[in-house]
Parts: sequence; C-alpha cells; structure tokens
Amino acid sequence: MNNSMDNQKSTREILPGLKKEGDEYTMRYLVRPLSRAPSLLLIKYTNITPNQVSIFSFFLAAISAVFFLRGEYLNQVIAVIFSLLYLIFDCVDGNIARVKQLKSLKGHWLDGIGGFIITPVLLFSLLWGMHDPSLFVLGSLAMLAYPMQYLLVYFYKFEIAKNSPTPIASGTIIDKVRYVYGSALFFLLLAMAVLFGRIELFLWFYAIFGNLFWVGTLAMQYLALRRDIQP
Repeated sequence: MNNSMDNQKSTREILPGLKKEGDEYTMRYLVRPLSRAPSLLLIKYTNITPNQVSIFSFFLAAISAVFFLRGEYLNQVIAVIFSLLYLIFDCVDGNIARVKQLKSLKGHWLDGIGGFIITPVLLFSLLWGMHDPSLFVLGSLAMLAYPMQYLLVYFYKFEIAKNSPTPIASGTIIDKVRYVYGSALFFLLLAMAVLFGRIELFLWFYAIFGNLFWVGTLAMQYLALRRDIQP
C-alpha cells in the first residue's frame, strides 16, 4: 500500500517536468502526451540517462531511413512507424533531463544535431527509395526549407538578438505560424502522406510553404533590425 502511494506521489511530482514551454501545437497536444508513459517508466524504474535515450532515438531514425531507402509501400509504412518512435523518444530524453536535472551541453548538442540532420536524411532516403527523378527537384527544395529555417533562427538568436532589444517576429503572423509549423508537424504530415499515398503533396507543401516560412522569417528579422537603428 505504501509503495503504491509512493509511486503515485512520485508520478505527481514527475508530471510537471514532462511539459515544456514554447512547444508547437503538434508537440504539445500529441507528441509530448505520447512521450509521458515511456518517460515515466524510464524515470521511475531505470537509471538510463538522457544522452542514452538520445542515441537510442538516433538508431530508430536510422532504421526508418533504411526502410525508406528500400522503397515500396510496406517499407515506407514501417519507416514511418520508426520515424514516429524517433519523434516520441526525442521528447523522452528531454523529459528525463528536466525531471532528473541532468541537463548538459553534450545533451543539448546531441538533441540539436539530431534535429538538424535527421529530417533531411529521412527526406533524402524517401526520395531515393521512390526512384523517381522528377521528384528530386521538388524534394531538394523541401530538404532546403528545414535547415534554412533553423540556421536563420539560431544565427539571429545567438549572434544578432543578444545585441538587439527587439525580439524577432514577436506578435506577428510568423510568431503565430511557428506554433503550427515545426519539426513535429513534419513527422505527422510525412506519416499521413505515406499512409494515404500522397507523398507528392507532402513534398509540394514543404517545397513551397517551408521555403516561404524561412523567407518570411528573414524578412521579419530585417524589419526588426531596421526598427532598432531608426533614430
């Protein structure tokens, strides 16, 4: 009885740490809730570290890429399953770090490089497995969108904004759109595109909207800086 009460108490103490401010909507209402069960199990019953979970999630992404490379519908479905598992465990490592207070520069680095590398790799693997040269131009534009967005955001945040009192895109439509459009949405739309056989529409979306988003972000950065230097 006491053990049950202790477990319930520890769970109540753990749950607040499984939330993160600033999450996009897909992450907040879908992915992070799905990450709670494995997070609780690993936190309460194992000594696994956040970095170990990060490395495990990379293996899940690598398996996904291998199945995408094989092409054909069944392999693509299996690839999607592993990509969604990667997304969930990509949340689990952060959950464990916050609850156990095991945050580190190495962990932040692992999490960051995973986000930068895995999305383009999965896209490339998907395109290669489809053996359709006509999709490579479209796919290349889609692959360009994700790293460009994050390069611009991180460059502005760490190199420009530290000397600027004006937050980027605060209160603008870009600021609102970013809560809908993000890395978690990519995996959800990829899964839907594969399951319903609409991969071309998925590529068109990221080739057009994805690149418009980083262009819009660039414009908002410029306007913010322009306001700073006006007398």
